[in-house]
Amino acid sequence: MEATAGHSQMWIAVLNGQIVGDIAMIKRGTDRAQLRWFGVDTHVQGQGLGSRLLKTAMDFCREKGYTHISLGTLDILKPARHLYAKFGFHKIESEFFNEWAEGRDIYHELWVCERR
Repeated sequence: MEATAGHSQMWIAVLNGQIVGDIAMIKRGTDRAQLRWFGVDTHVQGQGLGSRLLKTAMDFCREKGYTHISLGTLDILKPARHLYAKFGFHKIESEFFNEWAEGRDIYHELWVCERR
């Protein structure tokens, strides 16, 4: 995994020369950050990569003093939602969102984690 310097960072997981996962934390204020672009290739899901990426990002937040972390997700992304809850996030908003799947109800969710 690699990261860039600064108050916002992105990490990229590479396996055999191929990108298989990524996650980013974007500074949104003195003590606020937003988790973005979290993804793990379906071929390596279930092997702990998502947990390692999310732990790396949350450790970065702790180092930078970010105590309020937010993210947006979709209700159909069940493995990611499970990880978010495991790391202390909880859903605070849900709204109908159906730009990608005709005939299927999809909801966009806002999740937050407060750390002290």
